[in-house]
Amino acid sequence: KTQASEKNLEKIKELDCCNSVCVHIRRGDYLSSQYSFLNVCNEKYYQKGMDYIEERIKEPVFYIFSNNNEEINWIKKNYHFRQKVNYIELNNPDYEELRLMSHCKHFVMANSTFSWWAQYMSNNEKKTVIAPNRWTKTPIPCDIYQKDWILINV
Repeated sequence: KTQASEKNLEKIKELDCCNSVCVHIRRGDYLSSQYSFLNVCNEKYYQKGMDYIEERIKEPVFYIFSNNNEEINWIKKNYHFRQKVNYIELNNPDYEELRLMSHCKHFVMANSTFSWWAQYMSNNEKKTVIAPNRWTKTPIPCDIYQKDWILINV
């Protein structure tokens, strides 16, 4: 309902003009004991997803999204992607970040409903969506997956 900020409008134009790929790395609260039943997707999972997209999508541009700039800084220090990546460091409120993510054309999701909604709200009818094959540490029936998603082991 709110108008995007100027810096977010610029980023939206950038995302709309390329084969943008949202790589959502969920950390933050997922590291707390409250969420210990969830998998925290690791670098290997994200790299496999990015490799899959790079093999199939012409000139993908990868954008790394996370909970906040502190998490982005942690990712920069601890993950070593083979692809060139762009970090989203705008200190956005959640609704702005979700809006930006939804403008991407393809997705490497975390096991997160935030990722789920971003890909769902995307207007790209030919999107590629990579998702972790397990949402939680223990296998449970899960109807969150969509039939055309590519599942990668975590």
